[in-house]
Amino acid sequence: MPALSPLASSVRPSTSRLRAGATVTALAVGMTAALPATALAKAGSHRVDPGDSLSLLAQEHGIGGASGWRRIFDANPKLDDPDLIQPGQVLRIPGKGERVRRRSLPRPAPAPERTAREREVRYVAPSHAHAPEPAKSAPAATRPSSSSSSSLSSTSSSSSSSSSSSVDGVWSRLAACESGGNWSTNTGNGYYGGLQFSLSTWRNLGGSGYPHEASAATQIAMGEKLRASSGWGAWPSCSAKLGLR
Repeated sequence: MPALSPLASSVRPSTSRLRAGATVTALAVGMTAALPATALAKAGSHRVDPGDSLSLLAQEHGIGGASGWRRIFDANPKLDDPDLIQPGQVLRIPGKGERVRRRSLPRPAPAPERTAREREVRYVAPSHAHAPEPAKSAPAATRPSSSSSSSLSSTSSSSSSSSSSSVDGVWSRLAACESGGNWSTNTGNGYYGGLQFSLSTWRNLGGSGYPHEASAATQIAMGEKLRASSGWGAWPSCSAKLGLR
């Protein structure tokens, strides 16, 4: 076998080093190409502003899909409700292709139980139901004509005058028998006035002063009281003469 020349022996190591360097470079390029996207994308953070929502944040940070908001929710374990984010709150934004552990969404709060009163079935009257008829007012009293009122007044006045005249007539006749019709007589016999009241009888009937000092009408009123309690027998002689008993 022929011996290698000094030049050839000096060139081969350089070629070997060149090939080794090319191989390392190719290996580095291949490894870079084989790295997953998660190694190139970095996670970020976002401070919540008024009006923000997880859906808006997903669009702003390029997290596509209808459930992009869900990835942000899953990446923030301290976030209890995806619909309740507060201004100033810092949220972690997951990187593209980052694997995020799935979290359970909060259960909706149960509807408050209605009370027994609220569960009552309330009857609603149909729209065509008739409204209750208004109560009929009593017919207005008709004012009597002047002729009828005058006739009524004349009739009542005549009847009252006839009755009073009949009453006064009885007492006048009784007074005429007792005292000669003198309503202010005081003879000193212990009996006073037209109907000859004793002072004790007069006071028991509620009279004041002396009987003969009162008017004839007052004496007749007291006579009515005495007749109501004792009858016509309080004037025994004259009532008998006049046929009152």
